[in-house]
Amino acid sequence: MTEEIINAITEAESEAVRIGDRAREEAAAILSRAEVRAAEIEKSSEEVCRAYRDTQRKAAEAEAEKAYRSALTEKGEDARRYADRLLESTGDFVGKIVGRIVRGDR
Repeated sequence: MTEEIINAITEAESEAVRIGDRAREEAAAILSRAEVRAAEIEKSSEEVCRAYRDTQRKAAEAEAEKAYRSALTEKGEDARRYADRLLESTGDFVGKIVGRIVRGDR
């Protein structure tokens, strides 16, 4: 009976060692798969972020170009109105100067 108990304990210890070995092997395999998957996710995330960054950059450039064109048009119109006002106010002076030149007045 003692021998049976010793054999049962020895067999249980051996089984525990086998279970531990299998668990370590399985844990190593799971870790390896997880590392591969993490690398895949990292690469995919980088590609997604790069594409998003490029899209946002292009959208920002388009928006900036639109704002630039709008400001350019607005300031061009302001400059034309200013020039027209200057021409209107200088018309009398220019007429007098031309008249003096034509008449020979000093």
